[in-house]
Amino acid sequence: MNKLILLTSILSFTLFNQSLYAQPGRGAVKSAIKKDVREKHAEPQKEKGREALKEVTYGDKNAVVPMNQRGNATLTMEYRTYKKNGKITEEMVSLFELSTVGEVITTERVKKNKASTTKLFMKYDENAHYFINEEQNTATKMPMRHMQKAMAKALEGHMKNLEPKGTWAATGNSKNINGFNCKEYIYTEDETKKNVFWLASNIFSKPIFFHTYIPFPADLKTTDNINKAPFPANSTIIKAEFYEKDVKVSEFEMKSFSNKSNPKSFDISKYRVVDIFDGL
Repeated sequence: MNKLILLTSILSFTLFNQSLYAQPGRGAVKSAIKKDVREKHAEPQKEKGREALKEVTYGDKNAVVPMNQRGNATLTMEYRTYKKNGKITEEMVSLFELSTVGEVITTERVKKNKASTTKLFMKYDENAHYFINEEQNTATKMPMRHMQKAMAKALEGHMKNLEPKGTWAATGNSKNINGFNCKEYIYTEDETKKNVFWLASNIFSKPIFFHTYIPFPADLKTTDNINKAPFPANSTIIKAEFYEKDVKVSEFEMKSFSNKSNPKSFDISKYRVVDIFDGL
């Protein structure tokens, strides 16, 4: 699997599928996690009760995010899809905030002139994800590992179609995008599909990992094999554009980056916590 295509696809998928979490109390991901928890833990641990279930999930030491993959950062990503006439069909702006405590992703989504906001907090040392509902002032808690497994399952079909079939080319073109000095690379799959990537080097002082949706780096120096892609090590995708028959169908770009984060973003003490196990 081409690591750049993999990275791009996961990021696009992450942004595009934020709609799954618009109603965390009834969302597809929560249902999948509940089913997985019941099948693997509920029956075997039934006599020990709910606390035992929490111990074997939230207490799973193998799920703890390593300290060397934690860091401080704040970045903003935008994602858009287009009609053939160039009009935007969907637009999302995601704020990614990272610290040694965890990750917070806040996404504002506009589709068919309807706006919605989702917020997801991954708390490392609790091995837990929280779906934040600002209107109800609640935080729905669920095990980290089950969340990641549900996302991996959702990605399976999506990733099967991403085996590299085309060719890379470094165009030599340069452009400043959102303050980043970028170089252009084009991936051509066939006469109908073309992907244009703008990459910048040395953006991060260390690799930035997003564990919320299966661990992946924003800094490509952490990949071992880029499958003949001509871009340099230590690179970051600043902008990507996807074309079908020379018509742009989607794009995403990094609008801003800072190697700092706001500690207040990771404080959920004001919310009423509802544990997913409460419904088992």
